[in-house]
Amino acid sequence: MATTAISKEAAPAAVAAIQKNFPGSVEETGYIATVADKLKKHGFTKDNSIALVSTCRDEASRILDAAIDKHFGLTFALNGLAGVPPGGALAIKAGASHSPQDENGKERYVFFALTHIGIDETGHVGSMRRAGRPALSHACGALLALTAQFSASKELPKASDDDLELHYLTKKLLAKNPVPNIVAVTKAAVDVINSTLEHLISVAVDSKKADYAVITGVQIHSGNNPPGTPFKLENTVEYITPSLAYVVVNGVKTTL
Repeated sequence: MATTAISKEAAPAAVAAIQKNFPGSVEETGYIATVADKLKKHGFTKDNSIALVSTCRDEASRILDAAIDKHFGLTFALNGLAGVPPGGALAIKAGASHSPQDENGKERYVFFALTHIGIDETGHVGSMRRAGRPALSHACGALLALTAQFSASKELPKASDDDLELHYLTKKLLAKNPVPNIVAVTKAAVDVINSTLEHLISVAVDSKKADYAVITGVQIHSGNNPPGTPFKLENTVEYITPSLAYVVVNGVKTTL
């Protein structure tokens, strides 16, 4: 899917690391604008659709949420750790029930579901800068923790009421048997998002009564904040590595 031109780029070392580890990545705002334009050609607009969004709970993921809001208005949150939707079919049905309806009663849903990762200005994968923190931070924290856990053991820990969502994510990822490095685990998280979301849609959405779109991938947090200088949000540059991008209109699937 062709996208609009990139308005700004991250530091050269970051761009090189992004291209190496997540080939095909494009600047975030341009990608979302292109998606919105293509969806409009298939009948999905801000006025007749609702966006159901599953990004990570990390505040850095709100940058992507804001880009989606710009084109689709207020969205229904499916959010979970690493962007994997934890709410089951009920959450999908709840969000769908908030959709506008046309004169024939048809509804339209746009599903966005993306995991995320940081790649800092030096090209270090898994790291990012955050406001008010002089030291490097990391993303995705949950996936980094699981990467370390998988390096030691790939046995599923006992479920705990204190961490039910993490247990859910761990179980889903273990089924993909990823190599224990953050790039592989992040890509496994995309596979989990894709299979989980498509299964939940098959259970919760009636394609005879509603059209829907599915957009998934990886959100990459990067930028060109000079190392050792105060963090500036305006120096942040976000990228998307696309995965699924399709619509189902009148029961017919079309790739964007």
